[in-house]
Amino acid sequence: PSLSAYRLPLRTPAEYAVLELVYHRSFSSDRPSFELYTDLFGEVALTRKLVSDRLQMNEHPEHFDDASNVSSLSCVPRYDELTQQGFDQLRVDPSEFAVARMVIRYPPIPAGFFVRYDAKPDDA
Repeated sequence: PSLSAYRLPLRTPAEYAVLELVYHRSFSSDRPSFELYTDLFGEVALTRKLVSDRLQMNEHPEHFDDASNVSSLSCVPRYDELTQQGFDQLRVDPSEFAVARMVIRYPPIPAGFFVRYDAKPDDA
């Protein structure tokens, strides 16, 4: 399977936007990338992203090869408990997963926050 993009629409003002991709380490890939596009003039579709709509991000993504060693987020209280609860409910070992995380200051205009990840099983 291949996941080309996931979009998080940013509409409700907040201090930070957090987008994380948790994926099984048996999938090999280049590291996921993150992009931010203006949505000021209407709905940003996954298939239509113009270079002129891209917004500059000064933040850099964090990559963790072991989801059990992911640092907590000071901007989101108890975030580490929330993610651990997700692994517990799924009954999976977080050490089998990797995490790509991007935390940005919330943009002052409507925007679409994207993560791109092309996943290929190691045996493919």
